[in-house]
Amino acid sequence: MSEQIADEIIEQVFQAPQAARLVLANIRGSVQVRPGETGLIHVRAVNHAGGGEAQHTRVTISQDEDGCVRAETRFAEGGWSGFFLRRPSRVDYTVEVPPACSVALSGVSNSASLEGVQGDIQINTVSGEVQLSDLSGSLKIHSVSGDVHARRLSGLLEMDTVSGDAAFIDSQLDRLQASTVSGDLRFDTPLGAGPYTLKSVSGDVHLLVPAETACSLQSDSLSGKVHSDLPISRWQQGARHTSLELQGGGASLKHTSVSGDLYLGTPHQATPSAQAGEADEQDHLPVLERIERGELSVQEALELLGTKG
Repeated sequence: MSEQIADEIIEQVFQAPQAARLVLANIRGSVQVRPGETGLIHVRAVNHAGGGEAQHTRVTISQDEDGCVRAETRFAEGGWSGFFLRRPSRVDYTVEVPPACSVALSGVSNSASLEGVQGDIQINTVSGEVQLSDLSGSLKIHSVSGDVHARRLSGLLEMDTVSGDAAFIDSQLDRLQASTVSGDLRFDTPLGAGPYTLKSVSGDVHLLVPAETACSLQSDSLSGKVHSDLPISRWQQGARHTSLELQGGGASLKHTSVSGDLYLGTPHQATPSAQAGEADEQDHLPVLERIERGELSVQEALELLGTKG
């Protein structure tokens, strides 16, 4: 009978400076970051023995001279022979950070959960779901083939997603820059100083704001439309351009899309999800594929498909 290999548990506690910072990169597994004691960063990693090559999966945890704590999962290099048949083991991280802490997370086939932190936050994920709650500060998200679920966020948000939906509920976003290739976006937020820039290839954008919201919208789209359940004081419609003001105008809102629609409403109104027609999808498929391969940015795709002019 072969000897069963036990899970490896790595746990370290670091003194954190006033400007605390965590950088964590995982390959496969999960990451949970939550608030803990001021002045301390507590990292716990479990390298699971089953379901992968735990003996070739390494976890390193260290602290830089400036106090930044780094945690990383590495898969031992062994050349390309048989690489695609090999699989790293699952590593699950649980991290407690000071309530005021900058956090940078990245992962592949890795879910991430982050709550109760104030600071600069960066998240890069491929094939992993992201759960966010009670965050404030500056937030940047890049997601491929994964959904983003967020509640009670405040501050500035920059995000782009490919083949994944994103929803930001009960939030207070003072400035927003967001793009989607083929997923739907939902933002439930009052409008601040702005600006608010929304770009879409084939995904719909739902912007849900208080009923008394005043804003000015400029929308350029090849085949997408603008829908509003809010009072419109001015509306100008062209072949590919829509200009409107809600209740006399206010915060600047810019929308650019290929075939995605924009829905304006209040958080208590249901906004339908419109699907692009089959003909549009087939015509745009080569461009969508180039975006997913990283050969084109969303903005370059929009210009290529003629939404300008």
